[in-house]
Amino acid sequence: MTFEARKGEVFWAEVFSERLGLPTDPFALIQRVSKNDKGEEQVSDVKELYGFDSDIGAECNINRHP
Repeated sequence: MTFEARKGEVFWAEVFSERLGLPTDPFALIQRVSKNDKGEEQVSDVKELYGFDSDIGAECNINRHP
């Protein structure tokens, strides 16, 4: 999925597969895509989101990249 985000905006994404009883281990990678002075795309990792515990309200593990 691709979307534009601005500072201060909040986005919510949900993974339903575990709730549907599927044997999954969800993973999401949030990346920032920008262009350098030459107009070439540069990609940097912003956050990695790993699977949840079986509890629907569980917190996910978040790793931030500088």
